[in-house]
Amino acid sequence: MKFGEIAKEMTEDSADYDGWISRSWIQEEFIHIDVLPAELKLPRRYAFRYMEIEAIDTSMKWQMVVEDVFCTSVSSVRMEDVNSVESEDEMICRLDRVSLRTLQNCMQTVFEDGPKRDRRLWLGDLRLQALANYETFHNMKLVKRCLYLFAGQTKDNGQVSACAYRQMEIAKEQFDENGLMKNGDGFWGFIDWTEGL
Repeated sequence: MKFGEIAKEMTEDSADYDGWISRSWIQEEFIHIDVLPAELKLPRRYAFRYMEIEAIDTSMKWQMVVEDVFCTSVSSVRMEDVNSVESEDEMICRLDRVSLRTLQNCMQTVFEDGPKRDRRLWLGDLRLQALANYETFHNMKLVKRCLYLFAGQTKDNGQVSACAYRQMEIAKEQFDENGLMKNGDGFWGFIDWTEGL
């Protein structure tokens, strides 16, 4: 089984992946089913729009049939508990819905950075997520939980540590004397955009 957020992911072979983090974040499962009929419940949480089910091998006497497929959406908040933005501008309304859904997907047992890959609580993201939550879902217990988790792991000097130890000085190296970003090798410009989103 393979899961993807965009259609292109469905055509990619995970065996070709050669990234710096492990392949464990790739959303696929290889499952042996020895006795049929069977009810199958997947063990992990997935973030996807597309799903592919492929029978790698089966008896020539039998044909695989998949019935009653459903997904359970999980979050620590409910969309029904939030008021939509009041605007006559359809684009503003759509942006509001997408933003709320994105925040909802990131609100699990902690505020997650990306429900697909990282699934981690990051200090830099927490502030923005908490501020958005204060205006929308009002889940103060989740904010409190995250703050307690960070407070439990302070540095020797009492500061709350982030993973961004040298990022600012590294980023400053990417700018020229006029404050413009240099266009050079070794710098990866990340833009989270694709047609259809």
